[in-house]
Amino acid sequence: MSGYRSVVNPTRAVAVLVGLLAVTVLVLLGTRIFGADGSSVGDEVAAAQMAAEGNTPQQVAQEATLAFLDVDYRDMAPRIDRVLAVATGKFHDEYQAAEASLVAGAKEGQAVSTGEVRQIGIAESTTSTARVLVAADSQVSNKLIEAAKAKGQPVDDTRNYRIQVDLVLLDGRWLVRDLRFVP
Repeated sequence: MSGYRSVVNPTRAVAVLVGLLAVTVLVLLGTRIFGADGSSVGDEVAAAQMAAEGNTPQQVAQEATLAFLDVDYRDMAPRIDRVLAVATGKFHDEYQAAEASLVAGAKEGQAVSTGEVRQIGIAESTTSTARVLVAADSQVSNKLIEAAKAKGQPVDDTRNYRIQVDLVLLDGRWLVRDLRFVP
C-alpha cells in the first residue's frame, strides 16, 4: 500500500472533494472467495451461502464503489449511510467524521454523480481478507459543468476511476476497511 494515500483521511477527503468539484465532481466478477489452497466442503457451502446473500468480496466492493460514487447534493444522507453500512474500522470512522465536509462540498458545487462498475476482480484474497480492484465510470454534473454547457462549450461529463477496495470478513460479513483511488 505504500505510495498510495487513502481518500478517507478527513482533510484529504475534503480537499479531494472540493478539488474535483472545481474541475468537475467527486471522484470515484471474479468469483473466487477463498484461495485454491484446499478449501473444505464447509468453506464451499459457506461461500455459496454468502454469494446467495450478496456477500462476496466482489459484491460488497461493487456496492461500496457505487455508494461512494453516488452523489446528489440535494440528499446526501442516504448516500453516506450506504457507504457506512458496508464500512468498518478506520475507514468507517474517517468517512463518518468527514460527513459534514462531504455534504457541504457537494452542496456548494451542486454536485451530482452516478457511478457504473465496468470491471471488477480480486487481486488478493485469504479466507478473511480480500483486495478487489474496480474499474468504474461516473456521469457527473455540477455548477461548473452546467455553466459550460449553458455557454455551448463541449463538456466531458464522464469520469473514469480505478479503485482499490480492501475488505475483511467480520462475523460472516465482508466489510470495507479501505477504499482508495489508484493510478
